[in-house]
Amino acid sequence: MSRRNDLLKEIVGQHWPDVLRSNPRFNTLWHRRVVGNTLRCGDADRMGFAKYRCTRCGQTRLVSFTCKTQFCPTCAKRRALEWSEFIASRLLPGMRYRQVILTVPEELRVHCRNPKLLGELLRIAHRTLAEVFRKNTRRKDLEIGTIAVLHSQGRAGNLHLHVHVLVTLGGIGRDGRMYRSTVPSYPLFRKVWGEALLRMVSQNVDDLKIHATVEELRRRHPGGFFVRVENKEIGHGERRTARYISKYLGAPIISPNRIIYYDGKNVRYRYWDFTSNKVATRTMAARDFVAQMVEHILPKSFIRIRHAGLHSNRRYTIAREQITRRQASSQSAELPHRRRRIPYRALLLNLCGRDPLVCRECNNEMELEILWHPDLGFIRDRWEDLVEFIRTDEGFIVPRAPPGLAG
Repeated sequence: MSRRNDLLKEIVGQHWPDVLRSNPRFNTLWHRRVVGNTLRCGDADRMGFAKYRCTRCGQTRLVSFTCKTQFCPTCAKRRALEWSEFIASRLLPGMRYRQVILTVPEELRVHCRNPKLLGELLRIAHRTLAEVFRKNTRRKDLEIGTIAVLHSQGRAGNLHLHVHVLVTLGGIGRDGRMYRSTVPSYPLFRKVWGEALLRMVSQNVDDLKIHATVEELRRRHPGGFFVRVENKEIGHGERRTARYISKYLGAPIISPNRIIYYDGKNVRYRYWDFTSNKVATRTMAARDFVAQMVEHILPKSFIRIRHAGLHSNRRYTIAREQITRRQASSQSAELPHRRRRIPYRALLLNLCGRDPLVCRECNNEMELEILWHPDLGFIRDRWEDLVEFIRTDEGFIVPRAPPGLAG
């Protein structure tokens, strides 16, 4: 683990107790578990480990288990790689895609933090784009495909709810034919999204003041809310697709590399400011910095990536068959139905270009020797199979004792 990651864990570990005392709403079993697992991430004695040994020269390698939470910047990066590979492989052949970013105005962000509204936010994102493309193509029966990802943080780490949506430029009609579409106009995007969002908030927020807030927003923003459409088009099978998707899929709350200064009380970090269009810095109390990060822990079991329309589980296989049949495609590759975890070995090969399980001394492939988990104990112990004998000063042949488990 890098020094930057260690610094971030140090900041969180030192000020997490203060955050719990000053913010009772974070004092839940789920928040404590996520933060606790993040602080233990990579600690072999507390998380468990796998130990490998070279059977030729005896060199060992210890691989510590990780927390696998979205809150942890290291594990979030791995999950982003896994999801991006999965999504890239599921893009429909022959379809072109654009990324659309739908934002929530500042006045509504606190209300939309409710778990029920977070899920509804992703649902209306699909409905909005479906309505926009139906109006743009003038086909009421057009069905599009979307992959929506919820983001709760802005560039500065503040609460800034928005939805990244990968949307098909067109779709399939009721007659089974594929219809392409140009990119709809910005005013249409903004108007439809604004009305859908305000209607959703009015119907789901139980607050006497919310109706006044909604009417005020309608008056101040008659054209709707900010929507951004990326210029790049991506498609199925393109090499850049997975890399492009991972950029917006796994952005950490605050990347450890952006932390400039920490003195035990204050944290200074840099971020890209869209207002000034340049790099800016922010200094804040360490306790507030940690609270700002914890703010973005999503509810337990919340699914932040949603597939809808042609990309829904119910519709995807049929849609793909319809498209490939019309294209006379001979693609018969097995389709992935779920995200596949990238093994540790493949991950290091992808990121560093070297095999972590090849001995650095003799280039022999190492074998798994010990597998240990703090709750399950020894899952596998191959010491008896790999026992080595050495000659003592007295001339006797005795088994060599195993090294320290995590040493």
